[in-house]
Amino acid sequence: MATRFLRRSLPMLRQARRYAEAVSSAPQMSFTFASPTQVFFNAASVKQVDVPTLTGAFGILPAHVPTLQVLRPGVVTVFSDDGTAAKFFGEISYPFVPGDLHKRVKKKKKKKKKKKKKKKKKKKKKKKKKKKKKLLLHNPLDCFPVSLMILRSPKEKRVFFY
Repeated sequence: MATRFLRRSLPMLRQARRYAEAVSSAPQMSFTFASPTQVFFNAASVKQVDVPTLTGAFGILPAHVPTLQVLRPGVVTVFSDDGTAAKFFGEISYPFVPGDLHKRVKKKKKKKKKKKKKKKKKKKKKKKKKKKKKLLLHNPLDCFPVSLMILRSPKEKRVFFY
């Protein structure tokens, strides 16, 4: 009878509740926040950052999932380790084409017109040049965002704003 009792109670003993170990210290997040003219935080230790994005507002914590978002106009709130909150207003950024690009395209158009007057080219070459011209106007490397993208590296536990 005792062996029967032990056989039945053994699975219950294996399912005993065990508690998790206590966390030794709170995770740290190194934070860098800068504008083109001024650095507000440089590798500062912060508790949380609240950010308005095009998809909605969210808070970045030390163990946050890596993300890349575009900011919308609104207030970015940075909570430091001592509990103080610093607020910054940010505007949305749009890609723009630098002024030099328009000058380069106009010069190339003039050169092409002169070449067409001197020699007649084949239809295939004309099609290729049109494609190149379109690629030049819509090249993503010539357009760049003014600022404000969020990037977090999980290994370094840092948050960067560009």
